This record gives sequence, structure tokens and C-alpha cells, in this order.
Amino acid sequence: MRTTRKTAIITGAGGGLGEALAIQLSKRDYDLALVDINSKGLSKVKEKVRTPKNFISTHIADVSYPSQVEKTIRSVEKQHGRIDVLVNNAGIYIAAPFSQLDLTDFKKVMDINFMGTVYFTKYALPILQKSDSPSVINVCSDFGLIGFPNKIAYSSSKAAMRGFTNCLWTEEGDKNLHVMIVYPPAIDTGLIKNAKFWKIEKRTLEFEFVRKNSISAELVAKRILEGMEKKKKVLKIGFTIRVIDIASRYFPETTHTILTKLKNRFDFV
Repeated sequence: MRTTRKTAIITGAGGGLGEALAIQLSKRDYDLALVDINSKGLSKVKEKVRTPKNFISTHIADVSYPSQVEKTIRSVEKQHGRIDVLVNNAGIYIAAPFSQLDLTDFKKVMDINFMGTVYFTKYALPILQKSDSPSVINVCSDFGLIGFPNKIAYSSSKAAMRGFTNCLWTEEGDKNLHVMIVYPPAIDTGLIKNAKFWKIEKRTLEFEFVRKNSISAELVAKRILEGMEKKKKVLKIGFTIRVIDIASRYFPETTHTILTKLKNRFDFV
């Protein structure tokens, strides 16, 4: 049982932002518990972040199943002896207007993006509370701030994460637990490329748009860890996120009118 070095759990660690966070945490001398449903991705990331000093465990799990999450947390505690940081990053993306969205797909997005966050936080919390400086980091989205057309399942899951995080602050904020929600901009990962769209051409167009207008996962990961070290509660990365936040809070009707028009003007929406 290892107890001398801080341990961070990262869900969705098999690539993308999860991989970038693993690399940055490894550089900060953390032991890591990497969680993903993709075993090949986990193996690849483990080799990237392994050093002579750190201890890396990998855990294949579907975050939408509470029994698998509980088993994973028990395994992490057994192997590492502690949990100091939990990063809820696992997520999927399904795009379709509500009228054409299969309810099974809607539930799948909610189960992974939102309930996965709930399950990991629930089972990790008693162990986190034993740490001298515990942190829970929930990776949200600008779609959690606004109701973007044809993204109703994804937006709903991220809005739910936002509400969950707000409540967790108020319940645990006076108990030494640092809780931070992150609103990153478009990131150059495989989320869109691997997503399910109601029209295949929409996925291609959105993938190209994100690729041309995104920032690197490495930069976002660095900003997230800087925010954690500064004990920020809300981290909005980039000018666009700040504009969306202000617009949705102070000009909600105008914002929704603009978004409604966007779906008729841009092919990728």
C-alpha cells in the first residue's frame, strides 16, 4: 500500500484531455489511477506517464455503472492507499434535435457524463476527506451554460453537472474539500470525431470547425492544474467562454434568439 505520494484519479484517461491531465499531474509528482473503458488507450497513456518514481494503476470501467465505479474506487484505495484528487472527465457526445433523438441515447449521455460524475464523487468522497488537501475537479462545457441547438442531451448532462457541483460546494466547502468546475473551450480531441450525429455530414462539418477553432488539450490541462493549485471554484478558460457566460446570465432571451438563428445559418450546427 502506497501512502507517501499524492494520488489523482482521472476518468476518461485513455486519451484527449484525460491523457493531457495525466501527463501534467505526473510532472507534478503525483501517483495516478487512470480510468477508462478503452483498455488500449489506458495502456498507451500509462507508458507515457510512467517514471521511475511514480506508481500508475489502470482501471477499465464503464462509469455509468455504479457497481463498476465502486469496485474501481476500492481497487484504487487498495493499491494506492489514498485519494487526493478526483478529476471527473469521462464523457460522450451525441448530437441530434430532440424530436429525432432516441431516448436510449439521451439516457446514455446522462448516465456517462452526469451520473458517472455522481458515482465517482460519491464513492471517492470518504477517502478524499482523509487527505490534507483534497480536490474534486469536474470538467464541464460551454454547453452547460447555454442551450445550444441539436445538443440537447450533451447540454443537459453538463447543466446537471453544474448544479451538482454548486451543491457540492455548499455541502463540503467548509470541510477542507476543494471543488472546482471547469468550462474549457473547444479542445482538439477525438470527442466529435467519435460522436454519434443524426446526420453524418453534420459530424464532419462540426469536426472540421472544432479542429480549426480549438486549442490544445495540453494547454487546457495546464490551466486546470493551475486553477486547482490556486483553489479556484470556477475556471473559465478563454475569452469565448467568458462571453457565453455573461450573455447567458445577463441577456438570456437575446442569447436564445441568436442561437435559434444560428442553426439556420451554419451548416455544422
